[in-house]
Amino acid sequence: MLDRIFHHFERIIVLILLALMGLIITISTFELSASIIDSMINNKSDKGYMSLNISELLELFSFILLIVIGLELFETIKYYLNKHIIQAEFILLVALTAIARKVIVLDYSKADERLLLGIAATIIALSTGYFLIKRADARIKNP
Repeated sequence: MLDRIFHHFERIIVLILLALMGLIITISTFELSASIIDSMINNKSDKGYMSLNISELLELFSFILLIVIGLELFETIKYYLNKHIIQAEFILLVALTAIARKVIVLDYSKADERLLLGIAATIIALSTGYFLIKRADARIKNP
């Protein structure tokens, strides 16, 4: 009886999380769209088309990757709702996307070597973990 109550409670929480993630992703997508449209209207060069500097482009790419991370988290939560399993592969992909976003938008002129070494170590650890999981999956599927 108590297990059923906890199961229903967990299901309600996961559905709320999915709804919130969906709302955040939708709002973020509209905000990104508005930002791009605003840039197209207000940043016209003398040639007649949108002219963005590097920092503005990096900001847009960062925003796009943030939405992709949100979508990947949404998929992870959805998978958990259906299977009641948290897949480490999805989590590692979200983490790799997040660290890629950090690498893309990082101001290297202000970054110290400890930060860069930490990012490099994180990328190596996440990539190794992802590789080992994929390798184990391949061995299970093709013994």
